[in-house]
Amino acid sequence: MLLANQCAANAGRTNKAPFVYRVHEAPDAEKMEKLSATQLACGLNAKFKNPLPTQLELAALLNATRGQPIQIPVHTGILRSMQKARYAPQPLGHYGLVLADYAHFTSPIRRYPDLAIHRILTEMLNGVSASQLQRDFNEFAQQASEKSSKQEVAAVRIERDVEDLYKAEYMHNHLGEVYTGTVAGITPRGVFVELDNTVEGFVPAAQLCKGEPQVIDGVSMLDPLTGKSWMLGSSMKIRVAAADVALGRIDFEYMVELFPAPYNRNLPVRTGQGVFCVLYHLMLHPFPAGKPHKETQAAADPVDEHTEPDAGQS
Repeated sequence: MLLANQCAANAGRTNKAPFVYRVHEAPDAEKMEKLSATQLACGLNAKFKNPLPTQLELAALLNATRGQPIQIPVHTGILRSMQKARYAPQPLGHYGLVLADYAHFTSPIRRYPDLAIHRILTEMLNGVSASQLQRDFNEFAQQASEKSSKQEVAAVRIERDVEDLYKAEYMHNHLGEVYTGTVAGITPRGVFVELDNTVEGFVPAAQLCKGEPQVIDGVSMLDPLTGKSWMLGSSMKIRVAAADVALGRIDFEYMVELFPAPYNRNLPVRTGQGVFCVLYHLMLHPFPAGKPHKETQAAADPVDEHTEPDAGQS
């Protein structure tokens, strides 16, 4: 599947035909600074050789923190540092997949960019000249890229909103019950806790802190009066306090902290195999504890949620 997509994109580029590429640009400097701040907040001593890390370095960091208490904040930080994959008429390459040429080609019956590419390639195979292809498909490729990217974002938002509604409806039948969850998001207003069933609820900061909460790079929250702190990945016992089905909102009540998420300040970073597999798995399954909460999901959108029905979701 990936090879077919790569070959289709390569055919479009080498023949200089109007095309709809799936592109993923390299992270920018500002996002890399945020990633460095996240690592420092986690007490992680990991440095890259250059301001822009290579895919191998990111894969090594993912491998080194996998199974560690700081896995969630580090993996989340890496995901947020990535650009959002999109469609474009220019062959800009795919950073996450480490490919110079890439397109969505294999599913024309369910995704419009694939159908657009099939139309263009069909004309190429029928012997239409390059100049005629430019006249017929130049504006078409531009419009298809822009509108497909916009509609993809809208579809993801609708899907998440619908999931929130159903989860709120489900938890409305479990009000007052006690669960143990994982801190999945931290804001100055409070923390988002995710349960094992992927349901996520909000715990106000007023229930956690006696003083003004100090939030460090969205990774941890500190109560300066008591010295208590919470970190992404910490376990938290909660009671289901409210579930608003109309808004898709669930509120939790904080009960007691089971144990904080410790970390190893000198965690080694080892280079390992499977760079592509590790990065692509993170893009498909970005949050070990589930999906991000609403306030951070815009920044944490998966780089490329593209999956094929005949590819085993690999």
